[in-house]
Amino acid sequence: MNQQDLISASLREIAVLGAIETIQSEDLAVATTILAQMLDAWQAERLYVFAIQRMLFVPAMLKQTYTLGTNGDFNAPRPARITRYGVVNLSNPIQPLELPLDSLTEAQWASIPVKNIASAIPQRVWDDQQFPSRNLNFWPVPNVAVNFTVYQWAALTTWPDYVTDVEFPPGYFEAIRYSLAIRLGPAFDASAKVTPLLIGLANNAVERIKRMNAPMIDLKCDPMLQQPESAIYNWLTDQTVGTGN
Repeated sequence: MNQQDLISASLREIAVLGAIETIQSEDLAVATTILAQMLDAWQAERLYVFAIQRMLFVPAMLKQTYTLGTNGDFNAPRPARITRYGVVNLSNPIQPLELPLDSLTEAQWASIPVKNIASAIPQRVWDDQQFPSRNLNFWPVPNVAVNFTVYQWAALTTWPDYVTDVEFPPGYFEAIRYSLAIRLGPAFDASAKVTPLLIGLANNAVERIKRMNAPMIDLKCDPMLQQPESAIYNWLTDQTVGTGN
C-alpha cells in the first residue's frame, strides 16, 4: 500500500474524506507529518519492533572507537536500540568464531584505568548512544583483523514518496490505519468522529502486533536452588560460602 492510499483510508475513518474523494495536497502534507511522528514513536517501543537484526560490520581500520550511523565507520542507519554486541575472530577464515562482548555502562567504562591496551580480541564495549551516530568503544583495542556484530531493533518501513507501495509484516497496516485515524482527528477538526468503535479497533490491532512481537524471555533458576543440599547460599553476595556440615 502506498502512503497516500493509507492516509486517505484513515481520513475516511473519521469522515474527513468521502468514499470517492481525493485528498488535497495540503491535507496530505499535514497527515504525512503526523504519520511520520507516530511511526517514529513506535520505533522507540520494543513491542512495536517486529524483528531483531544481526548486522555484520567489517572495519576499514583497527581502532578503539567506531561510529555507527549513516556515513559512519559502520555505515548503516542508527538503530533505536542494540540488544547485544559481538566480535568475530577471523583466525580461521573457514569457520569465523563469533564471541559475545560485555556491554558496559558509562561508569564501568570510566573505571577502566588504561583504555588503550591492545589485544587480538576485544572483550568489552561501551555504546554512548549518541545521535545521529553511536560511538562504539571497544576494549582492549584490536590489533589483528576482526569483524563486529550488533543485534539491533529492526526499523519500521518508511515511504520514499506518496505513491510507492511498501510492505509491512502481517497486522501492521490495520494498526497504522486505525491508530493514524485517531491522531488525525484533532488536526482535521474531527475529534467528534473518533468513536469508541474506532478506538477499540485501533487498540485490538495494536495489541495483536504487540502479542506477535513479544520477545521470548530467558528463564533462569535461582542459584540457591542449584546448590547441593549441604551448601549455604549467601543471597547478599550471590556466593556459596560453605557447607552445612
